[in-house]
Amino acid sequence: MSGKTAITFDDGYESVYTEAYPILQEMNAGCTVFLITGYIGGWNRWEVNIGFRKFRHLTWAMTQEMELAEFASHTVTHRCLTKIPPEEIRLELTASKKVIEDKIGRPVRYLSPPFGRYNDTVLRIARECGYEAVCTMNPGRISSSGGHFVIPRCGVYLIDNDYTFKCKLGAGKLAALEQYKLRLINTLSIGTIIVKKLRKESDLLDFIEK
Repeated sequence: MSGKTAITFDDGYESVYTEAYPILQEMNAGCTVFLITGYIGGWNRWEVNIGFRKFRHLTWAMTQEMELAEFASHTVTHRCLTKIPPEEIRLELTASKKVIEDKIGRPVRYLSPPFGRYNDTVLRIARECGYEAVCTMNPGRISSSGGHFVIPRCGVYLIDNDYTFKCKLGAGKLAALEQYKLRLINTLSIGTIIVKKLRKESDLLDFIEK
């Protein structure tokens, strides 16, 4: 992830390999893929979405073929880091970083906090764990406390089109509306956070031992 513009993919779905990566290859363009290491090769049972659709995550074998991609951390279990104790934040960040580096053979430099949520504690621990930057969402709501350590991003979703994409980049008349839409989508992600907590899918040690 270098320069002023970067293409990133959160969650590490298989579709990055089957749909997006071939296009990027044709353009000789790189990207950064944020992996949830506890779900590599599995289904997205961590997520609550409209229609309860299931998607498969990348396998390690697929990541080995994606030579133009850089891989980074989206934690182990995709829990909201601002809702868990510091020691569990540290485990999410260190364990995911280590396993990616072991499997890929390259340094993991970036962290994407699940749901784009972070606070001063998350930033401090990320620095201590050796991350170079934290990549988050909704650039209109980026905290100044992170300084250059926090990289803002614009989310692109299935409901977007060419015009809304331009607006996200500040080129359209509805740029302010797009910022509001990003905040609304991010707010609605609280549903996944709540359901994950109710399901008690937070046995981090079990994920790491696997």
